[in-house]
Amino acid sequence: MLKLKGEKVIVDEIHTVLGPGSRFEGKLFFEGTVRIDGYFVGEIFTKGKLIVGERAEVRAAIEVDELEAAGIIEGNIISSGKVFLRATARVVGDIQTKVLVVEEGALFNGTCKMERKVGSFPEEKEFIHIS
Repeated sequence: MLKLKGEKVIVDEIHTVLGPGSRFEGKLFFEGTVRIDGYFVGEIFTKGKLIVGERAEVRAAIEVDELEAAGIIEGNIISSGKVFLRATARVVGDIQTKVLVVEEGALFNGTCKMERKVGSFPEEKEFIHIS
């Protein structure tokens, strides 16, 4: 097992790690799961999951299936699945996603657009239930 900042993560689940102290600028394309704990500037594209650790600082346009953020992100995020902002996350930028989960304490400055396919539940075409 790989242990980062008190978290237990199975190594097989994460394909690539940009560790603490690392700096990378450019375009990042990947499949599977990538964890960033360092500094990244540029663009990120994936059909997988991006994890931004507590000590990470990311300044990028991000297009992912899923995002779990605990660090700093400056840039717009497009997710085809879920965006999860942990309590330590600091996000400045717009988010477009199907599902947004924000823990108490997270900071989000931007706009959020959430869409689901119209017609996926025919009886609910004209309204959304809030519970």
